[in-house]
Amino acid sequence: MQELNQYYTEKSVSNRLLSLLAFKSPPRSCLELCAGMGGLIEPIVQSWPTLKLVTCDIDQGNHSYLKKAYPTGKHFLVDVTSTKFETVIKQCSSEYDLAICNPPFCWSKNKPYYRSLFNGTQLENYAGHERIRLEIIFALQNIRLIGRTKTLIIILPELIVKGTVFRQFREYLVQNHSVDKIMKIEPNSFKGTEAQTYAISILKEKRQNKKIEKINIDGTKENIPPLEFVSGYKTLNITSDQQVDIFRGNWTGKKCNQSEFPTFHTTSFRKHKTDIIDLNKSSLPSIHPKLDSLDSSKIAKEGDILIARVGSRTIGRMAFVERGRCIISDCIISVRFPSKGYARQFYERYKDSMQSRLKEIGKGTCAKYLTHSDIKALITEFTALEISRTNDA
Repeated sequence: MQELNQYYTEKSVSNRLLSLLAFKSPPRSCLELCAGMGGLIEPIVQSWPTLKLVTCDIDQGNHSYLKKAYPTGKHFLVDVTSTKFETVIKQCSSEYDLAICNPPFCWSKNKPYYRSLFNGTQLENYAGHERIRLEIIFALQNIRLIGRTKTLIIILPELIVKGTVFRQFREYLVQNHSVDKIMKIEPNSFKGTEAQTYAISILKEKRQNKKIEKINIDGTKENIPPLEFVSGYKTLNITSDQQVDIFRGNWTGKKCNQSEFPTFHTTSFRKHKTDIIDLNKSSLPSIHPKLDSLDSSKIAKEGDILIARVGSRTIGRMAFVERGRCIISDCIISVRFPSKGYARQFYERYKDSMQSRLKEIGKGTCAKYLTHSDIKALITEFTALEISRTNDA
């Protein structure tokens, strides 16, 4: 119903959404919080007939239709964006294997109930906004109800997927969950709206260093780093005349181990669970005021890419400093781009390729090592590749 900002799903779109689903075993349950006339549900139920189905819809006509079309399912006539939905949640206590959703595409006046949903989600500043997009409310409600390792597929307009104002929402998704796939949908696929739309596959569980599969309308695919999704596919440009600082530490590993200051040595790679390092979490002294009294040229800061230049097991290994500062040992080389945002994008796009190349070019026979010139040459090569990629985009 267009007056409710509901633009029902065409069968061709529903069938294409099935390509986003890959289960090791058939899903046992499915949730649809804005079910409409069942456009998204039909191919799902046809694929897995024994699926336990739960639907919600605000429209009485849709609700009656769904009860007749899927008599074994559980169906609720409820506004998912109202406090009444909390009663439904209590009746739907199981964690669903799959949630699918084509939410209303519209703004809504912010309500106390919406504000309560933002608590603890890194979206708390949204509570101060006068208006909010209902797509975000539906996404949060779905995520609440799926199991920890399970999947939400939600259709979103380009405004949410690429708009600068919704960068924080995209950042919340990649930092707390895993955006698995993004599929661009054929224009004018929904009656009543000309908005460009995307189907987003979201895993509730956070998976480190997972790239996103981007599927174009013609079916071609590419893998992109999460930061590219967060930025709305806006490339952070760098030109050949911008300075990239590359420097090596001068402390020994022993001195690092004995120091009161936060340090990073080749052994530090093993101490961090991820290669995206938050020094403020792992080492309280990382904000040590006395760091300012030391040689700043040997201190890595947020936005730096750290590279192990020696070590049979660690040579070429890389890490990105997300937050904090540290002194680097003489076994570490730091690469600093003019922009932290660009550095993160560069790191996520080229890390795997660079690590492989760094291991190949290591000098020496037994104890291999990398020189400042080796790393500078490789950074120059990959920076040129990125400039070319930007110019072609």
